Formats: sequence, structure tokens, C-alpha cells
Amino acid sequence: MCTSVPTSLPTSLNNNIFASIDMCTNISNLLIVQIDPSTGHLLILDHSKKYVLLGLDFTPTISHASTRRATSVLPKFQDILLSRHVPSDHSRFVATLAIREYANKSQFINSIHEILGLHVDVLSGSDEARLIYLGILQFTIT
Repeated sequence: MCTSVPTSLPTSLNNNIFASIDMCTNISNLLIVQIDPSTGHLLILDHSKKYVLLGLDFTPTISHASTRRATSVLPKFQDILLSRHVPSDHSRFVATLAIREYANKSQFINSIHEILGLHVDVLSGSDEARLIYLGILQFTIT
């Protein structure tokens, strides 16, 4: 499994491409955007969402079945990141309430890091709300 996204392309081709992976309770989203240097607006290059159903098991820990469902989408996301030549330092993996509340979140985060090679930021509730707000603003203001 690849642990990082290659950055061997000329800087001019990939320095304005960014990716985010958002692991939510039921869905994991991958969004790849390119920043238009003349306007600063984001152009969506790729969007993929996969159902992971972390909230399916009502326990204080993330079950093995939930971990398998969640991590099974990561190789597909890795392939997309590689095909779009997203530099690893232009990628961010965030987790929300689905991970934040579980007792074994460290094990889960380590599994993701081993598969994808990205650090997982577990967002606080206020950070999650702030980023949602900023994302909505980006696509509603013209």
C-alpha cells in the first residue's frame, strides 16, 4: 500500500491542487479541488463518497467490522489521490463526531495512518462547525 502521494510532477502542475478526506459517522468523503489563481475560487476536480456506517454499531468503541468498512474505502481514495497527483502536503484527513466520541479512536486513527499515510485530525465540535461554514461560503459567494 502506498504511504504517500508522489510529488514528482513539476510544481506548476500540482501546487494548487488540494484534497480533503472527511470521515463522518456514516459517509467518508474525498474532495479534490484546484484553486484558480486568478480568482481564488475552487474548482472541484473529483468528489467521491463511500458509505462506511461507523455509527451502525452502538457501542463505546469502534467495532472491528466498522473499522474494516471504514478502512476498505481508503485504497480507492489513495488511487484517486495518486491519479490526480495530489501532493501529500496538500492533503488533509479529518474525522468528526464519529471518531471523536469513541474510546478506541487512537487505534482507529493509527489504522488509517498505516493504510493512507496521512495524519488524521480529529476535529472538535467548534472546529467542525467552522470548517463547514467556511466550505459553504466558498461555494455560495460569487
